[in-house]
Amino acid sequence: MKGMFLDSFEGGTMDLRGKALTYEAVKARVLESGRFSVFEATASAKRASLFTQLERDPDVVRVQLGFPWIGIQRRV
Repeated sequence: MKGMFLDSFEGGTMDLRGKALTYEAVKARVLESGRFSVFEATASAKRASLFTQLERDPDVVRVQLGFPWIGIQRRV
C-alpha cells in the first residue's frame, strides 16, 4: 500500500516569541504536551539554548520517541 504521511510541527512552542519565549514557558508547554520536535528545538539559536537547558533540567527526564520527537516527562 502506497501513501503519504504528513506530520505537523505547528503548535508546541512555536507560538512563543519575543518576551514570551522564556525557559519557564517552554518547560511548561513541553511538559503539558509530553514532547517536542527536533525542528522546533533547532529553529533558532535561542530555542536551541532553551531546549538544551530543558534536557539538562534535573526535574525532567527524556523519553525515547521516534524521530523527530523527543519525549519529556516530569521526574518522579
